[in-house]
Amino acid sequence: MSLRSRLLLLLVVLVVVVVIGGSVGLTVVAARDRQNTALQDLTTARRRVEQLSTTYAEQQNNFVAFLFSDGQEYVLNPYNERISASRRLVRAIRSDLRPAPRLRQRLDRIDMLAGSLLQRGFDQAISLVRARRQTDAVLLLLSPPITALANDVRSTLNGLASDIDAAITQRSEDRNSLNTMLLADLVATLAGLGVCMVVAAILIERWTKRPIDTIAAAVREVRAGALATAVPAVGPPELAALGRDVDEMRARIIRELGENVRAREALEQNATVVLALRRLLEPQHTGVPVGWDVASALRPAEGIVAGDSYDVALLPDGNLAVVVIDIAGHGAVSAVASLRCQELLGVALADGRKPGDALSWLLEQIRDPGIELFFSAFVATIDPATGRCCYANAGHPAALLATDTGVVNLGPTGPIVGPIAAVWDSEEIAIRPGDALAIYTDGLTDPRNVDDHHSPLRQLTELLVESPRPDADEVVRRSLGALEVAAIGRLRDDVTLLVVCRAAGTNDA
Repeated sequence: MSLRSRLLLLLVVLVVVVVIGGSVGLTVVAARDRQNTALQDLTTARRRVEQLSTTYAEQQNNFVAFLFSDGQEYVLNPYNERISASRRLVRAIRSDLRPAPRLRQRLDRIDMLAGSLLQRGFDQAISLVRARRQTDAVLLLLSPPITALANDVRSTLNGLASDIDAAITQRSEDRNSLNTMLLADLVATLAGLGVCMVVAAILIERWTKRPIDTIAAAVREVRAGALATAVPAVGPPELAALGRDVDEMRARIIRELGENVRAREALEQNATVVLALRRLLEPQHTGVPVGWDVASALRPAEGIVAGDSYDVALLPDGNLAVVVIDIAGHGAVSAVASLRCQELLGVALADGRKPGDALSWLLEQIRDPGIELFFSAFVATIDPATGRCCYANAGHPAALLATDTGVVNLGPTGPIVGPIAAVWDSEEIAIRPGDALAIYTDGLTDPRNVDDHHSPLRQLTELLVESPRPDADEVVRRSLGALEVAAIGRLRDDVTLLVVCRAAGTNDA
């Protein structure tokens, strides 16, 4: 299983623990909230039952006052107010007892008995008192049916209070149980997370740190000079692949060291070969179409050969091929590699490939020689008749196209060429009459060659936009002359500058 899959599995386990614990916790919290709400309603109902009992008692007292007042009507006002108050209390209690249907039935019975007592007892007694029949009113209220009805109201009301107390006790116990469950869920979730984190830390240490330490130890030995030390492929597939890649790089370094030694010895044995190589790296431009002017120069950082190379040649289809390469490094070995890449690009362009395709084809040709190359390149084909320019820039400094409206940067269309497969796009521009195209390597802008106050790139840009614009030879001569003066000594990096100008008097076909 890949390292990514393993880490994803650990994450899924952690999420599942959190989700399960959270879901259970949310369920318990919701149930506890319901219990709290019901408990509040029952507590309110219990208080109102006490108020209702008091209201019934005050209602009877008010009636007795009316009875002994010889039927004074104003004495009935408190009595009537208690009746209204009792009805409001019954409605409020009924609302509070929504979560307890059985208790609501008990309340409904109390309301029915109280209403019956009011109609059959007090209302008739009030009528008798108004008729000056107080004795009959008293006898009516003391009659067995009315007395039994009043006792039923009191006993049922007391029973309702007892039932509400029992319900409150049960709800409180349920809420406490839910609190206990919530605490247990929290503890279990935290414990589960803790266990998962410990297991995850152990597994990650086993999956990553141990293999990385093993590979790093081998790499340090190789870095110290023990090239025979193999880099192990251990751990998950990704780290094992890293180990194999590093070991393959070690093997290629060994092969490259041997090849470099042989190449250096061969070049040192024959100086004439080096001189011939210099001429190949810096060819003379022949066969440049009419109306076009090409000038170039190469300044090596070491000796007389450089890792830079360039070429301008006519292709079989009549187009002008322009190639500028900057190999990483200096000296004869880099020069040979640069020249080989230059020749292969020339073959690819002669076969009709676009610049971007030519770079891809070149990479396929040099990927398995035992030497890993890193270089930037600017490859272009120019139609001399129309000025149509198709180019590809492989991590190379942006070429400068000077036009009547300013300078256009032709930046990278793909990465630097190296051991990793890549793709380069081919872009198109138009070089119109009077335009100039300047292609250079990064030695021109290397801060080790000159400081920011003497920027050759800025001077090159100023030369390209001068009016009237100087010819290609003058641009190259003045730019590199300023660079050599500003460098004050030996260059630290190879410098190449190639300028292609289209005469102002020509017309597009």
